[in-house]
Amino acid sequence: MTRSFRWTIVVPLTVLILVTSIIMTMLWQYWYEIDMEEAYRDQWIANLGNVEYLNTEAEVQRYLTNISKKYADEDVIINIYDRDLQVVWEAKPQNHKQLEQQFIAFSDYLSDFMRNNSNEHMFFKKKSMKDHKEHLMVIYRLSFDVPQFILVSYPMEEMIDNKLNQKFLLLVIIMIVFTLLGVIVGFFIWRDISNPLKKITSIAGKVTEGQFEHRVYVNRKDEFDLLATTLNRMIQAIREKVTELSDEKSKLEGVLNNMLSGVILINQKGQVRYTNPSAERILVASKESLISRHYSDVLGPYGLQEFIEDALQRGEFYRDQIKIQTSILRVVEVSIVPIRNINRLIHSVIVVIHDISDIKRLEQIRAEFVANVSHELKTPITSIKGFAETIIDGVIDDKDTTLEFTNIIYKESDRLSKLVHDLLELSKIESSVYAIEKHNEDLVQIASDVIKNLGNEATKSGKSLKFESNKEKIFHFVNRDRMKQVFINLISNALTYSKENSTVYTRINEFDNWIVLEVEDNGIGIPEKDLPRIFERFYRVHKDRSRASGGTGLGLSIVKHIVDIHNGNLEVESKVGVGTTFRITFTK
Repeated sequence: MTRSFRWTIVVPLTVLILVTSIIMTMLWQYWYEIDMEEAYRDQWIANLGNVEYLNTEAEVQRYLTNISKKYADEDVIINIYDRDLQVVWEAKPQNHKQLEQQFIAFSDYLSDFMRNNSNEHMFFKKKSMKDHKEHLMVIYRLSFDVPQFILVSYPMEEMIDNKLNQKFLLLVIIMIVFTLLGVIVGFFIWRDISNPLKKITSIAGKVTEGQFEHRVYVNRKDEFDLLATTLNRMIQAIREKVTELSDEKSKLEGVLNNMLSGVILINQKGQVRYTNPSAERILVASKESLISRHYSDVLGPYGLQEFIEDALQRGEFYRDQIKIQTSILRVVEVSIVPIRNINRLIHSVIVVIHDISDIKRLEQIRAEFVANVSHELKTPITSIKGFAETIIDGVIDDKDTTLEFTNIIYKESDRLSKLVHDLLELSKIESSVYAIEKHNEDLVQIASDVIKNLGNEATKSGKSLKFESNKEKIFHFVNRDRMKQVFINLISNALTYSKENSTVYTRINEFDNWIVLEVEDNGIGIPEKDLPRIFERFYRVHKDRSRASGGTGLGLSIVKHIVDIHNGNLEVESKVGVGTTFRITFTK
């Protein structure tokens, strides 16, 4: 529980005033006792000094009797002694015995006084055996022919205590008044200090909650005004710094959230404290299922536990390529980096996971492409070279055989020319700077022209072509030559893989929001496992049949790129032994 600042001021101030009052009372009492002792001494010197004006012993005794009566209520003892310390006269009977009972060795002072003839009077204090209080003892020399002196015993301490008791109530009242004044003054001081402090505390609490628009205003010209000004500057500086940090955090979050690489932050306790969306995608896990878990549970199954432990304990870096099996098999590049604080102590580890599966796949495709191109080029070149060498060597005299070899060389040359042409076309279409001109063309007319040109080829192979459309003219913004190439490639493929006496259907139908183009055959079909790869370059489902027909293995890849350039969607449906349908959809 927090103690109120009010009591921090009021209580010490009250205690201070109370203690000061007590000390001042004690000092006053001390000084009062000294003053009273001096006053009593002066009083008795004055009383006994009048004896000098008396001529006879009888007059002195009468005078002392009157003084004794004056102080009758104060237990004063007055005696006259001679030089032998014998009592000559006493104001009351048996006074000398009372002195002997109350004061031990008081006669020693009388003897000392008698020996010292220079002193007219002498004072000393003696504590009574009766009440244990100090009495003022006064010795006064008488100027008679026979040496005598007066001894007075006055209960000084008792008289001073009586006077102090009379003033005690007044002192208590004064102390109470000063204490109350201390409380009142402390309250006003507290209120004067607490009001600006309350304002400062309130604003500080709001700033703690992130409300940096508030400022402290105190209507005074003192240290609190300086404190308020300094606090306002601090709030502004904090606001600017928080804004800067917030902007930096937003930038960092933007970078991390849009990174293709997965980022995982692990604290010194081995707990996962942060994951970006890419890490969640690669690990096929939600942020909630990863945060606060131990790294051995998250990354241990992939063999990274030992390397993360080395990074946390010894600050070792790690980088390697590994395979991660989740819903799919991924090849990733993992970097484990220790993070140190300002004191060079390791407080966390960052694990960066970069998915290079596509890169690896592209490398594999590129290797396969190079191998396929080499193979596709090597086959016709070998045939051409072999038959050409045979003719050049003059081994064959038969004109018909020479003509046959020449025809083979021509066909292989034509095949090689088509391959090079398709490679150039594909390269051109795939180029990022490639652009085509589109016009509002009649798709029905383009398809009809292609079917008409391929009619002889279909007839020679014992197959037929059929065209269907729900409208006589269907227009769309396309490049005529490229769309013609799409129809040629699709219909030629359909003829190649169709059965004899079968029909290849070409359909173009226009609907409210889209246009659908279809090429359907009832040929040998494509196995389901090959469907995802049929648009890859040089990929052939039936390699021998494709080469025998003069195909290059690039036709469907060219079709796919042309459709993509036209923002269309290319789909394929196939069933082995039933047939295949290629479907292109354009959004209007």
